[in-house]
Amino acid sequence: MVKINQILGSRYVKPIRPQAEEMSRKLLKFQETIDEWIILMRQWMYLENIFQAQDIRRQLPMATKSFTQVDLYWKDMMKQASEAANALEAGTQKKLLENIVKNNKILDNVQKQLEEYLTTKRKKFPRFYFLSNDELLEILANAEDLSKVQANLKKCFEAVYRLEFKDAPGGINVMSFTSPKGENIKLHKPLTIRSNHGVEMWLTDLEKEVAVTLQKLMKEGVHSYKEGADERLEWIQESYGQIVMTISQIVWSASSEKAIQEGKLQAWLDTQKDQLLKLLVLVRGKLPKLQRRKIVTLVTTDVHARDVTMKL
Repeated sequence: MVKINQILGSRYVKPIRPQAEEMSRKLLKFQETIDEWIILMRQWMYLENIFQAQDIRRQLPMATKSFTQVDLYWKDMMKQASEAANALEAGTQKKLLENIVKNNKILDNVQKQLEEYLTTKRKKFPRFYFLSNDELLEILANAEDLSKVQANLKKCFEAVYRLEFKDAPGGINVMSFTSPKGENIKLHKPLTIRSNHGVEMWLTDLEKEVAVTLQKLMKEGVHSYKEGADERLEWIQESYGQIVMTISQIVWSASSEKAIQEGKLQAWLDTQKDQLLKLLVLVRGKLPKLQRRKIVTLVTTDVHARDVTMKL
């Protein structure tokens, strides 16, 4: 284009001005066509992988039909372009630009339908809002491949890093879940994933089952908690991290309130110091990594609790 503009600006162009102007128009059209061509290519490449998934095709029949139409046009256009001897002639064919623009608009509409589809899924399972469109599409497009779902699970649930599955009649059972720290908790009741269940359905059921499981563990933890320093230490080692941290705070609040009412704050402070000393002795010894992490975290909160009691 720079050369053509230089030629058109020359005082010697008069004899060939018609040819130069025609070439300028061709090059401008060619440039515009290439720009639209690249947009079409990018949209087609992005959507092709999505619409290869049978689940997406089944749930978005109109969008699938539109994409298939563009897909056929794109492949035919690329075949013709590869057979053309001259790029300029191939890129300035009659109605080529108009057809590319038309197909770009079709793909824009497909993208819009896809966005609406993702919004529907997010409304059914709000934790999908934590995922990008590409991550959510990967899950939806591979709903039957649990490894693909599992890869993005930690972005939906802060403390659920991995699930353990087991084959079951009519589907697959979720048996337990593992935290990012490696703590594995068995579900109160195995959750069955059936082939006709959408991924958002069984993830919603998983969310509820995790809550029920933790609620039951909390209740059991409250009943099994022992106040004595040695007994408490045994309870800590046998219980899950989240249960230990939560119930320790519940017990401290209740015991502090009782000590204030009965005027026995000093005795309660001595009990806390004894409990803390036992933890410090334990943490100095050899412990599995998970146990050490749990106890070190508890020491931090126990020190804070002791300091608050001292101020009282």
